[in-house]
Amino acid sequence: EEEAEDALLEPGMVNVRFHLTHATEFGDRLAIVGCISELGSWNAEKAVQMQWTKGDRWVSHIDIPLGTRFEFKFITYNEQTNETVWQENCNREVDLPSEPMHKVDVTGSWERDEQVELVWMCLPLKCV
Repeated sequence: EEEAEDALLEPGMVNVRFHLTHATEFGDRLAIVGCISELGSWNAEKAVQMQWTKGDRWVSHIDIPLGTRFEFKFITYNEQTNETVWQENCNREVDLPSEPMHKVDVTGSWERDEQVELVWMCLPLKCV
């Protein structure tokens, strides 16, 4: 199944999985917004929606060009009240290498927690 996912990617792209655990109020949804077009160019209305999973874990998969450096934040929004809440503190930054890789995993936290906020890059082993 993973090989099939990789085959669907356009050349020069990598699938980035964003996830964080965050309890929300009923009716609230989480999304990712950032400085690149794939993340809505800082426009909350174009933010990428995340999917809720068991344990208040939110996940989204986004194809982003290799070699891209980008900043992002998580936001919550409520379609009934039209309220959007931006994650406080600094923007988060990811710097994707240019060399091909299988996947990138970005673990975030709503509150700034350097022990939780990590980027994992799955690179193929090289044959030497």
